[in-house]
Amino acid sequence: MPSLRLLSIVFTTLFYVSDGITPYDKSTCGPGMFRCPEGKCIASVAVCNYQKDCEKGEDEFQNCPPPDCEPGQTTCGQYVWNKTYCIPPHQRCDMTVDCVDGTDEAECSYRSCQPDDIHCDPNSGPCFPKEKRCDGYLDCRNGKVRYC
Repeated sequence: MPSLRLLSIVFTTLFYVSDGITPYDKSTCGPGMFRCPEGKCIASVAVCNYQKDCEKGEDEFQNCPPPDCEPGQTTCGQYVWNKTYCIPPHQRCDMTVDCVDGTDEAECSYRSCQPDDIHCDPNSGPCFPKEKRCDGYLDCRNGKVRYC
């Protein structure tokens, strides 16, 4: 009959293999593993999965492909992990840069504010035609309700 110590070692090994994360601070990792700078070994399948597994997210800075965007969304020209990449249509050409490379505001033509337009901020920022007031869309990024 196997000893309790042997069963404990087998269980621990199976747990960490199935978990995909090894807690030991090793200088190298085994096959199919990725070594984080802090020494943690993670399964290679955890690299570029859009989730931080290494302490500072280094597993997501490995020339990872960008995520898929929903239909109708604007795709930024540059992908940087944990930064905005897929832009909803209402955030394109809204005078606010969302993409790290500014592509969501590239090639936009902005209309001039009119005297009766609604302003998000009293002295600056985007303005909207008065007809858009209370239309069910929140046009101001600061979250202010526009006089409804």
